Amino acid sequence: MKELKIKKQLITDPEVPLRLYNYSYIANRLLYIYSQKVSVPTIIDRAKRSGYYLKKPKRKAHNRELPTNYVGELIQHDSSHHKWSLYAKNK
Repeated sequence: MKELKIKKQLITDPEVPLRLYNYSYIANRLLYIYSQKVSVPTIIDRAKRSGYYLKKPKRKAHNRELPTNYVGELIQHDSSHHKWSLYAKNK
């Protein structure tokens, strides 16, 4: 629970675009720092009961058609408006 409380800020922050959280990381930290072996399903179960669980998002239908003006035109979108780290000062 201690490690989940530490990561709660990351898991629940709406400005950090997490879709999934790797609960195996918590299991590894428990093993290496506290020498306690805990299964990942146990960690997920306790996270759900304590309100620290990040639900899997519903999948959206992906539109494969891209708006183009010419045959063979490639449009690449690389911009993002998310805050990718808790330590970043702006988006």
